[in-house]
Amino acid sequence: MIGDNIRMFREKKGMKQTELAKAIGISTVTLSRYENNTRAPRAEDLIRLADALDTSVAALIETGGATNSQATRVGTPWHVDVGDADIEIPAARIDFAKSAGKSIPVPVYGHELSACCGDGFPDADQIFAEAEEFIAMPSSFIGPYDPERPPFIIYADGDSMVDAGISDGSQVIINPADPVLDGDAALVEFAVNPVVRSIAVKRVYWLDNHGVEIRSACGDGWRRRFTSADGDEKSIRIIGKVEWAGHKPRRG
Repeated sequence: MIGDNIRMFREKKGMKQTELAKAIGISTVTLSRYENNTRAPRAEDLIRLADALDTSVAALIETGGATNSQATRVGTPWHVDVGDADIEIPAARIDFAKSAGKSIPVPVYGHELSACCGDGFPDADQIFAEAEEFIAMPSSFIGPYDPERPPFIIYADGDSMVDAGISDGSQVIINPADPVLDGDAALVEFAVNPVVRSIAVKRVYWLDNHGVEIRSACGDGWRRRFTSADGDEKSIRIIGKVEWAGHKPRRG
């Protein structure tokens, strides 16, 4: 498990828990919970752990035994196909995760996503153009990759999905190319009223009448249905599946 791998690499490097916790900017209590597998590390903490332990993110999350492979930091720009466009990302803007195998630069879109009016959620070109930074994530974190619908990272706001393992402030990888199955967590955009559309991470459940129901995952019972019978099935859009929020999200 991830915690066992973290402990193994820490002991191999001869570091105490207090030293490693200080190096990556978390408390010793949090690191202890990571190592004891009682709390899943956030994606950004996994990247810092890999750096501090001179290993790869892939090695830390590998379940069949960790390895000490590393990827070489690239000093030249990366080119990413987004739709019909070839977008150049300067190397200085990419936070490289040390990862075995293929890495993909994923844009961090940090704008306020709690509500929007008019145009709704931005398209891929706008996300790449307005990204705060890019994080090179292992392809194993992302799922299927489609240049027409590339993955991106947002920050979770609030605790409405805490029972799915998505806590406030977590970096969440959204993949529009991965099909959303019943009970999956996904980023959705839906109409609150004729003017305002809300954007949120919710669990998605498909209804027999070709409608969809979205729910919170925090025990508050919040849910909302969009059905063809009501004529409002177009009032909701499934933007993309949650692939990672420090760990794989729990399905409902």
